[in-house]
This record gives sequence, C-alpha cells and structure tokens, in this order.
Amino acid sequence: AGTLFLQTLGWQVLLRARGWNIPLRTTIASMLMGNAAAYVTPSMYLGGEPLRIWHIGTRFNLQKREVAATVIVHKFAEFAGFIVALLACTGTMLWRFDLSPAVRIGSTAASAVLLLVFLALAVAFIGRWPLASGVLRLFGRRAESLRMKTVEMEGHIESTFRDHGAAFAAALLLTGGPLALVVAKPLAFFAFLGRPLSFPELALVFVCSQIILAFQITPGSLGVLEGGL
Repeated sequence: AGTLFLQTLGWQVLLRARGWNIPLRTTIASMLMGNAAAYVTPSMYLGGEPLRIWHIGTRFNLQKREVAATVIVHKFAEFAGFIVALLACTGTMLWRFDLSPAVRIGSTAASAVLLLVFLALAVAFIGRWPLASGVLRLFGRRAESLRMKTVEMEGHIESTFRDHGAAFAAALLLTGGPLALVVAKPLAFFAFLGRPLSFPELALVFVCSQIILAFQITPGSLGVLEGGL
C-alpha cells in the first residue's frame, strides 16, 4: 500500500504540473485500476497504463496523448530509480561473492542491456531524438498517420521534461523511494527467520529476483518469483 501511494503521488505531481486540477482520490483510483489490469498480464510493471490514460482523459475531458505523456514520464522515473538500485546491487554482488561464470555473465549482461535501454530512452525523451517516430518512418506512407500522432506524443513528453523539471525531480524521488520498500521485504523476511542479511546478501537477492522476474510467463508473475528463488 505504501509503495502504491508513493507512486501515485509521483504521478499526481506530474498531472498537477500540467495545470490539471485532478483530485488525489481520482489519481489513486486510476492507479488501482491500472495495477489491477497489469496484474492479469504477464508483467506486474506494465499493462495497465492504457486504462489509466483512458480513465483520466475521459473523466476530465483531456487530450489522451497529453495524459499519456505524463504516464510515460512517470514510468521513466520509476525505471530510473530501478536502474540505480540494480547497478548498485549488481556491483556489490559481483565484488563480494565468488559466483559462477554463468551468474556473473548473466547478471552483468542483463544490467548492461537495461542500462542501454534506459540511456536510449533518456536521449529520446530529453534530447528529442525521434526514436518511435523514426522507426515508424521506415514503414513509409502506411504508417504516416500513426507517425504524426507519435511525433505529437514525443513533443508532449519532451515538454514535460523541459518545462516541468521540478515536477519530474519530485516524481523521481517519489517513484524511486518505493524501491527501498522492495529491498526491505527480503530483509524483514530473513530477519523474522532469525537470519538477518548483510547488504551484499541483500544485493544478491535483489538482483537474482529481478532477473527471474524478467521472464514472467504467468499473470502478475504469480509463482515465477517464488519458484525461481
């Protein structure tokens, strides 16, 4: 509940920065709807965003592409916090443990790929690199209508970063903060069992669990994490 509330506050800051007077209770309801939808997809992190966009856009008669821009920036802030935690934990894990080559290579490769994806998105969003619209340009006239809508979307995203930097910084703190709660779960679990974890051990659990969750095949990854660990 605490994690969801902090993430909701992060999105609320971005919505208010656009000048939309949306009540917090409505934002909470939208987040709950999105999370419920995401839980029946093979990912707990993605899947409910279209429902959030539709709910806020329809309820307040807003342009859905502008609402979508706030959702994308919010997810990017969440991704940024995750990347920082993953890199810190991966470095600690590799430094402190004598792991098998497969684990070392796998964790390093996974972290490197996610970092490259993050950097590409950062350049696309902040530096106005037309990533999505550039890909659609390859399809020629068949995708021209969709490409123009995507160009408009990229403009909304870029303006959110350019004109509302303080709001993005606040969203970054609010959405990255819940990662501490994610890390605290195994810490509390093993402490309850009478086996407190050191930070390197906690880093190992975090990295391995995130790699396992990358291969989600059930709704909400139910049973994937438990079985993998």
